[in-house]
Amino acid sequence: MVKYAEPYRPRPEVARPRRKRQLHRRLAAFLLKAILVGGPIWFTYAMARVEQMRMMRAALEALGW
Repeated sequence: MVKYAEPYRPRPEVARPRRKRQLHRRLAAFLLKAILVGGPIWFTYAMARVEQMRMMRAALEALGW
């Protein structure tokens, strides 16, 4: 069994850019998905809040506030 002084690591100038690019691509994909999925959810939530405020105001007016 051969023991190495230190574990094999590819040279940083070779290894780094590829990993960074992959990370950026993954981050970009995640952000895109988050926007595509989250946008409608936030829009729906905002509309529901507006509707709720309208209902509250209408109810208060009906009660004579």
